[in-house]
Amino acid sequence: MFEQHTTAESRIIQWRSLRQSAKTEQDVLNKFANIKILPRYLDYWTPKTWPNPFVIVEEGYFCATGIALLLYQTLGHLKFLNPGETQWKVISNHVTGNDGAVFIANGRMYNLNPERSVLLADTDDLYITLIDYKDLYLPLI
Repeated sequence: MFEQHTTAESRIIQWRSLRQSAKTEQDVLNKFANIKILPRYLDYWTPKTWPNPFVIVEEGYFCATGIALLLYQTLGHLKFLNPGETQWKVISNHVTGNDGAVFIANGRMYNLNPERSVLLADTDDLYITLIDYKDLYLPLI
């Protein structure tokens, strides 16, 4: 899913299909686990410049931050998380070897491990925090 070498139209169709068919959070995580993390496209130091999810899908911005933003929007759309109770960090990820955004919701960290969310209590040795965004609220689109 969401391969940069496919057309923008194909990626939008895949994303719509996932948002319409996913029954569980794990259904979404399983699809996102197959996205190849690309080199950094987005400036994770400046959240106000982060694009909306349609731009991410259309342009194929599948860096760690782009994937986190798209995952957040997808889980939020499906009501698996509450945006008002979500925290954001930028990390150096020891699991994937990439730097980029992660978010924390319901006591779990997302986008640390592509295959699953991780209990926050189990994440201490898995990353180094580069930025801890206090009070960053990203609306759902």
